[in-house]
Amino acid sequence: MSQTACVAFLFVPLSTAACSTLSRDMNADAPALFSMVRNFLGSLSISGEAAGSSVGYGSLDDAVSSAV
Repeated sequence: MSQTACVAFLFVPLSTAACSTLSRDMNADAPALFSMVRNFLGSLSISGEAAGSSVGYGSLDDAVSSAV
């Protein structure tokens, strides 16, 4: 639970850092693109973890380490 709560506080500084160096005309589209990429990669992470645990691995790390 605490790990999930800490990750929530990571997104605001990360978004601020990603958008802080952009010019004003690009600043309108950057947060939308950042959110889309964050959601897409989060979805891949969740589905990869679910796929790893459905084949009998405890986590995706276990699946990757046994494949190597």
